[in-house]
Amino acid sequence: MLIPLLLWLVPDLFGLIEPPTASPASSRRGYRVAGTRRRGLLFRVAQLWLTKSLMTGLVWMTKILTDPFHDIALYHKAPLHLLRGELIDPMLACAAPLIEDSKVLVQELAEDAAADRPVGLCGALPPPAIGLHDWAAAMKRCSTASKSPSL
Repeated sequence: MLIPLLLWLVPDLFGLIEPPTASPASSRRGYRVAGTRRRGLLFRVAQLWLTKSLMTGLVWMTKILTDPFHDIALYHKAPLHLLRGELIDPMLACAAPLIEDSKVLVQELAEDAAADRPVGLCGALPPPAIGLHDWAAAMKRCSTASKSPSL
């Protein structure tokens, strides 16, 4: 988004490239393309206004107009990571707590199996409608309840 503005202000890019020699017809093509984009944006806003609400259309337009800036904020370090050879983000910072939780869970399940206790969530299988987050929270409550001293 900023590169066309920079090229419009400094066509030779400070001597790095040869400035384009364009006819007036080809320079008008850019205005036609920009106009088509604006009309498409306004058409989609009007369509969302009629089918959903005006707020939905305006939120969508704001999202479309701000996406390039958001993408820059997200991916500005990507070329540096690629140059280092990091093709895939290992997400070790996010995975470490999960790995620790799974080790504890495996250890508790092994202890339950060795003690001939029913293996699972406090001796019961989770109901099919329970989410993984809820199940993990219930398992944590179950394990802390079994470790607390009884009165």
